[in-house]
Amino acid sequence: MNEPAQQSPNRLRNETSPYLLQHAYNPVDWHSWSEETLQKAKSQNKPLLISIGYSACHWCHVMERESFEDEQVAQRMNEHFICIKIDREERPDVDQIYMDAVHMLGLQGGWPLNCFALPDGKPFWGGTYYPKQQWMELLSQIAFLYQNDLHKVKEQANQLTLGLASTSFVKQPLSDFLFLPQDAEMFAAKILKNIDTDYGGLKGAPKFAMPSVFSFLLSYAQHKTQKSIPGEVEITLKRMVLSGLFDQVGGGFSRYSTDVKWKIPHFEKMLYDNAQLVSLYAQAYQMQPDELYKQCIESTLRFIDLEMTAPDGGFYSALDADSEGVEGLFYSWTLDELKQALQDDYTLFAEYFQVETEGTWENGRSILMPLYDKELFAHQHNISVSDLMLFLEKGISKLQNVRAERIRPGLDDKQLASWNALMIKAYVEAGIALKSEPYLAKAISAIQAFETHFLNTGNGGLYHSYKNGRQKIEGLAEDYAFAADAFLAVYQLDFDEEYLWKAKRFMEFAIKNFWDEKSGLFYFSREDDATLVVRKHEVYDGVIPSSNAVLMKLLFYLGHYFENDEWILKSKKAVSAISQSIKMYPQSFSAWAQLWLMFSTDFSTVSISGENAHRIAKELRDLNLPNVLIAASVNSSELPLLKSKKSSKGLPLIYVCKGNCCSEPVYTIADTLKLLQG
Repeated sequence: MNEPAQQSPNRLRNETSPYLLQHAYNPVDWHSWSEETLQKAKSQNKPLLISIGYSACHWCHVMERESFEDEQVAQRMNEHFICIKIDREERPDVDQIYMDAVHMLGLQGGWPLNCFALPDGKPFWGGTYYPKQQWMELLSQIAFLYQNDLHKVKEQANQLTLGLASTSFVKQPLSDFLFLPQDAEMFAAKILKNIDTDYGGLKGAPKFAMPSVFSFLLSYAQHKTQKSIPGEVEITLKRMVLSGLFDQVGGGFSRYSTDVKWKIPHFEKMLYDNAQLVSLYAQAYQMQPDELYKQCIESTLRFIDLEMTAPDGGFYSALDADSEGVEGLFYSWTLDELKQALQDDYTLFAEYFQVETEGTWENGRSILMPLYDKELFAHQHNISVSDLMLFLEKGISKLQNVRAERIRPGLDDKQLASWNALMIKAYVEAGIALKSEPYLAKAISAIQAFETHFLNTGNGGLYHSYKNGRQKIEGLAEDYAFAADAFLAVYQLDFDEEYLWKAKRFMEFAIKNFWDEKSGLFYFSREDDATLVVRKHEVYDGVIPSSNAVLMKLLFYLGHYFENDEWILKSKKAVSAISQSIKMYPQSFSAWAQLWLMFSTDFSTVSISGENAHRIAKELRDLNLPNVLIAASVNSSELPLLKSKKSSKGLPLIYVCKGNCCSEPVYTIADTLKLLQG
């Protein structure tokens, strides 16, 4: 947290969000987002100044130092506006509204996001980072306009709000929509054209990892029965690990690269990125075991365990980009620092990690960027690859000791339901891919912590945020989506039906509280939140898949487990409703494209009952079969998919069903595979 700019704290002192607490000693009279705050603006007839960021955001820190800690700036803000500070991670629903408003104004979005709105929350202007003088001028201009031309301000606000409420991407959903395999082929081809074939990732900079995009490409390859990973995906996976994006000393990925070569990261580390990338590399490893993928998973989960895991078993949200007020200081090195740490070994180490005297980044500092071809490097220096790896491991260990003495970046120690769920699923998928019992055990303990922290025992729903024993903010659609997905993943560990029934309850709660009958989609926020000027549908898949895409996938899966045709039909209609958008921009709808794959190819369920059912189910699970859903029970089951199947006290019975047609039961995995492939 920043040093106090004044002795007296403002209203944010009672918050739990580390980002809001960073601003608790600003001279700005900050308010939190609430009905009470909006009512105050209405009673005083003052416009809202809504400033949104997050704790690990570098430019948020810069604007705070330049403007929000400045007495003169604060005086102008306090005089003319009701100032609201929002943690975008706590209130992604609020952030989504005002970010969309900025985009509709034709401006580039980002954080910090600073938006001006009427007292009722309707936005009329906004932007991102402003230097102090420019910010002061904008404050005066907005205040003058509000006081002297309120009619024009209201007209702009009403037009923007109407635009925000639009769902023009949604067409009439169709129950008889045809999902053609060639469409999925087109999606893959379009995405592949946008991949940087030299360095991987999507073309251009800044370059984000975009796990959902590459997960779709892997899934598509599986459905096409390709035994190897597509070359464009392989180059992406390897380049991201052998880069500045990946922390070569401490493990884990930064949020994005500022350049096309993955060389210079934006140093903040987010839980959601690392969770999804563990899942992506686990998916890749199951298709094509590669030691580099395994090392990436293990190193990332070691980082999560050491730096992002709370004593209570939950997961923290983020690590800051800055330490000691300098971006990347904790993660970068000068040549002299390497000399001091490594002594005589520094020359070879610095050459391999491309550390130069003048630095490869800023102020003579370098980010460790390994050479891509370690075999060639070893050959050039007349050493074996195995000896090179041992040498590098020894050097990394020494740098870890040096780093342990450095002042650490700030930790955002709040826990979020949606991001915790992503991490739980990552442990499941890593455990299955690497056959690691400790990872599987971690998933079980984490999901127990999840229920303790986030379950709302009053209404059966979820809370969005948790810290220090305090649960805050009613769950959003993303919380129910990723929670149900995590519980479904944990079911795959031991086929304990308790997790399936809980996933079903999350889905039922989401349908009751978020479903929009008109569009056939889920709203992002609940209807009873009176502070929001509009309710939005989240459909675009960005660095995190959209809540709607994940919920529709779950309707598909849970619909089969619980033999609920209505849920499967809801899922099908939703994909049909935005089919044109998927076809035009598949990389922005990559999670939807995965669901398209499920509808466009044969889908099978395998129900196993009787003695050794769980063992056989795990063996089938580990085969990583595409478009196959597995259920298993040793004893009698109330799960509809199993309840309708006859069980046996002797040899297990295995039923393979496609659509509404089920085979006669078989007894072996070999016979099961014949039916699946037939």
